[in-house]
Amino acid sequence: DSERRALDALREQQQLLQSIYANGSLAIFIMNERQECVFMNPAAEQLTGFSLAEVKGRALHDVIHHTRPDGSHYPLSECPIDQALPKNDRESGEEVFVHRQGHFYDVRFTASPIRDALGISTGTVIEVEDITSRKRDEQRLKQSEALFRTVSEALPNLVFLHDSEGRNAFVNRSFCTFAGRQPEGLRDDRWIELIQPEYGAVAWERWAAAV
Repeated sequence: DSERRALDALREQQQLLQSIYANGSLAIFIMNERQECVFMNPAAEQLTGFSLAEVKGRALHDVIHHTRPDGSHYPLSECPIDQALPKNDRESGEEVFVHRQGHFYDVRFTASPIRDALGISTGTVIEVEDITSRKRDEQRLKQSEALFRTVSEALPNLVFLHDSEGRNAFVNRSFCTFAGRQPEGLRDDRWIELIQPEYGAVAWERWAAAV
């Protein structure tokens, strides 16, 4: 009776785990002690373009992580994901994978050693999230910021950005020349401090209304 209940409980846990692997949006890979892939969930198959049948038994690094974006070979010995097992410690960070169709894509990963009852590492479980869109947005933001700074520094007008308390977050070269101070000395100062007292109250009132 107790044995049957224990088997039923184990079966339920296995079914629950399988359901999580099958339906989760996070890509999950499992490698054995030889760094060979033994499991990929559907999200991992969709992420990489490979099926488990195509990858199973092969070194995962050699399938999806073998080349850097510049075209150079990425040695397995330099791969942080594959260091989780020998170091017996969790590794995490960002990397670039190679899709089955040949294009590169950015990922965030967490690689954790799988330990047996004695604490000995027997494999690695890897969680992977595609962050290509986020990285693309970050690059566009950097380009936009660089363009803004280039244009604002070339303008003869005084250009300054400030936070909700009126403290300077950015000042251009013309603003520094006007104030007779260096950018470092103006950052975090309130712009109102450069306004003559007789105009300060009105200026601050209008600025506060705009905010």
